[in-house]
Amino acid sequence: MAEQELTPDTTATRSAIDWPRIQAISGLGFAVFLTPHLGATVSVVFGEAAFIFVQHAGRRIYQIPLLELGLVTAFVVHFVAAWHLAQPASASAPPCRDLFAVVRRRSCLGDPGRVPGW
Repeated sequence: MAEQELTPDTTATRSAIDWPRIQAISGLGFAVFLTPHLGATVSVVFGEAAFIFVQHAGRRIYQIPLLELGLVTAFVVHFVAAWHLAQPASASAPPCRDLFAVVRRRSCLGDPGRVPGW
């Protein structure tokens, strides 16, 4: 069976909200958060003084309440988007239990075809 490409017409019936895009944006927020934290961990390779310097420099940024609120919000939005993506495409369809399919955005969307850009 030939693979069909998902188009806006086939995905629009599922929801008016673009959950995959929302989840991608919230995932980008996690990546922005994770990068300096991993960098701080790697700085220990350069010695204790480098690690302490990076920790002190990072605390000025890490502990801004608005950024912490943004991180918690990104987590909640990411979770809600994942929940919506795991829901069946129709009321008669069984819920998707394959988490890897949700990540690949394939069979859980009701169409096993190729997702554009993947």
